[in-house]
Order: sequence, then structure tokens, then C-alpha cells
Amino acid sequence: MPERRPSPPKSRPATSGVAPIYLTAALLFVGMVGFLAIRMADGRDPALGPKKVAQVLPPRRVVVRKIVITKRITVIKPAPAAQGASPSTVQASAPVQASAPVASAPAPVYTPAPAPAPAPVQSSTS
Repeated sequence: MPERRPSPPKSRPATSGVAPIYLTAALLFVGMVGFLAIRMADGRDPALGPKKVAQVLPPRRVVVRKIVITKRITVIKPAPAAQGASPSTVQASAPVQASAPVASAPAPVYTPAPAPAPAPVQSSTS
């Protein structure tokens, strides 16, 4: 059987190549933020669009309609009493009851209708 040799120790990656990558990313970020800041300062913000100027509209013609409701109230006055009549000769308009009670049919008894049944409860699960 062949003899095993120990493997060489693994070397760490060189860290000297990482610094330029971070520096380039930071410079690109600062450059893009500066570019967008200049565009926004000029009023060319891509999210907001250009500033709009308010348009002056001509005044609208307004028609006012006036509704007039005419009501006529008629008052009926009683006829003047005859000049020689005294107030005791005036007939009453209400019927006069006799002194003796008159037998009549009993008055009907009205009962209220039963209340309607409540509506069934409905929910989202029923």
C-alpha cells in the first residue's frame, strides 16, 4: 500500500483584492445620488414630473331658478244669526241623549294584531 502524504495547508484568499470592489461600489452610489439630487433640484423629478401651471378657467354661467308656491287659504265664516233671534233658540249640532238608557248591542271589542315574528338571523357562516 502506498503511503499517504499529508495535504498542504489551505491558504486563505487574498484580501488585497476586496478593497477596490468596495471603493468602486461606494463611488458609484455617491455618483448616482448626486446625479439624482441635481435632477430634482432642476425640477425634473421622474416620480413627480414637471411642475404644472394652474389653468384659469372662464367663470361658469350659473342659472338660479326661483320656485314660487302660491297657496290660497279660504276661511268660511258662519252665517250671521237672524237679528231677532236669541242665543237660546239656536239648535245644537250635537245629538242629545235621552234620559233613559237605550238598550243596544254590545260594542265590539277590538284586539290588536299579533306582532310579526322576528326575521331569522343570518351570518356569513349560515
